[in-house]
Amino acid sequence: MCGIIASISNNVIDLEPALLANRARGRDSWGYWMPGKSYRAITRMPNAHAPINNEPGMAVLGCLRAEPTTEWVREKRAVDVQPYEVGNWVIVHNGTIANDAELRAQHEFETPTRIDSWVIAALLNQYDDFARVISMLVGSYAICAVDMRAPDIIYYAMNYHPLYLHQKHTLSSVSLSDYDRMIPPYSIGTLTTRGVTIRPLLVQPAASRALVVCSGGLDSTVAAAALKHAGMEVELLHYDYGCRATRQEGVAIHAIAKALDVPLHIVKTPIFTDIIKGSPLTNTASNAGFAEAEAGAEYAHEWVPARNLIMTSIAVGIAESRGFNVLALGANLEESGAYPDNEPEFLKQFARLLPFSVRDGTQLRIATPVGNLMKHEIVKLGLELQAPLQHTWSCYNNSDRHCGTCGPCFMRRTAFEINGAVDPVFAV
Repeated sequence: MCGIIASISNNVIDLEPALLANRARGRDSWGYWMPGKSYRAITRMPNAHAPINNEPGMAVLGCLRAEPTTEWVREKRAVDVQPYEVGNWVIVHNGTIANDAELRAQHEFETPTRIDSWVIAALLNQYDDFARVISMLVGSYAICAVDMRAPDIIYYAMNYHPLYLHQKHTLSSVSLSDYDRMIPPYSIGTLTTRGVTIRPLLVQPAASRALVVCSGGLDSTVAAAALKHAGMEVELLHYDYGCRATRQEGVAIHAIAKALDVPLHIVKTPIFTDIIKGSPLTNTASNAGFAEAEAGAEYAHEWVPARNLIMTSIAVGIAESRGFNVLALGANLEESGAYPDNEPEFLKQFARLLPFSVRDGTQLRIATPVGNLMKHEIVKLGLELQAPLQHTWSCYNNSDRHCGTCGPCFMRRTAFEINGAVDPVFAV
């Protein structure tokens, strides 16, 4: 796909370095536009070029094209090269417009090039409404546009193709320095000498359907109860990954689903026992005990390699395919002390991947209803919500009752004690 830039500054800036950096995304042709001047070449941009200086306070657009196989032009002409100018508008575009043929036919455009990006400029010239035109497009895009009657404003929109903000005056398909920040995917806005505006491109739906990854333990059960209490349609997703307590977790999750009156989905993931291995939790042939009390609570002796990363990734696919708009987990502040994949930053970083992991336009967000809570606060919330805590299973051991000494047992027993309550799993 193409590399594009859009820049506007009160100072004179040589744009050649930004254009050269974007050769990482495009090499087949290149060009730029600024008020009163434009240039287009059907060859690769050379390593050295005369300085490309902006006019202070005025916009400049540039593009280095990567020619898709679906739009191969046997004999390229300057008219095939971005930026595209139609009437009052000029644009650069990174991506593929899948409905360009329909738009051309619908509007009876006389088109000088078969390249799909051209239709964006034509639509803008007809409607003079950037947001409206963006809503007509089907496909992938990062688009920057200028109304030549007001060349001190750059309009931009993007779905999952990236745009980075560089030094408050340049948008670029590639990061130009370590200090650049990516504009959030699915954004629309403007760039002027005063700065950038950012608005969501999609209207966020009410969070109504939540898929909760639930082990059958305390944290994820309270998370599910909290979302149901908030009025959401909740379903549980449980992984049978072959840990020592698989039987007990299976009994627990069925009882929890029944008590909450929610559907339950169980997915077997033998990869942890058959391929990855390497954890005492999944070594069912061993009779070795687990770290106890504080030692078991403060360090991940029972770490399962990449477990939460793999399970969360699978859950994303299930949530997307079944139309959930929330994926919830029982990650919490207490266990972030021992488990990196319970640290809030893990899910924050994972959430940044979501727009690039699901189909264009899919709106799925990560929720952690107990993410900022310690274990005693989770118990307190669970008691207030009357969550089915009596059915939960936290113990690492394969026995008929919680052992009371492993790390999870120690944490939950102490958490109930802090709340002046008796843990029901130990009261039987």
